[in-house]
Amino acid sequence: TGEPIVTTNAQNDPRFSNQESVVSYSLRSILCVPLMVKDTVTGVVYADNRIRAGLFGGSELDLLFAFAHQAAVAIQNARLFERVSATLEEITENTELLENVFASIASGVITTDTDGYIITYNQAAQRIFGIPHDEAINRSLKMVLPIDNAFYEALYHVQTEQQTASLELEPEIPGRGKVGLSMRLSPLRAHEQSTPGVTILVDDL
Repeated sequence: TGEPIVTTNAQNDPRFSNQESVVSYSLRSILCVPLMVKDTVTGVVYADNRIRAGLFGGSELDLLFAFAHQAAVAIQNARLFERVSATLEEITENTELLENVFASIASGVITTDTDGYIITYNQAAQRIFGIPHDEAINRSLKMVLPIDNAFYEALYHVQTEQQTASLELEPEIPGRGKVGLSMRLSPLRAHEQSTPGVTILVDDL
């Protein structure tokens, strides 16, 4: 019930005198307080003495209640930490798997946020555009990709209309000269009504 219990002699206490455990164990002094987190009982701290009556009183109740409060918070934090650690481990494994998948794809894969900043840039994209991963991540597409206005018009269409777009371009890439690229742009959806960015798939023709 979330209410603490203190009894000076359980043998004579009408609340508990008929309880089998009280009789069989000859329990006398009993002190019991709830472990509570945000008004929810998560456990109990229990103490008893089978020999002495009147061992526990108001001061012992206050002391154990204060201890139980700290213990409940500590236990809850430990449980939360364990859950967060397990979740973080799962996220790390999934991220590593995703990175391995991206690395193995022959096509360049680039994803952007709503402001056009690169958040994913795989190894194939590095080979195609000749720009290392660390120099591309968190930079604007316009600062990284030497592509003409047709690409950015398609990008705007994908962001506003939430539809895919395909195009072929022949940009000048430093160190490579003119190259033929096939590009497919798709909205990167968070849910049905939101397009937080764009996925760009690039094939070097």
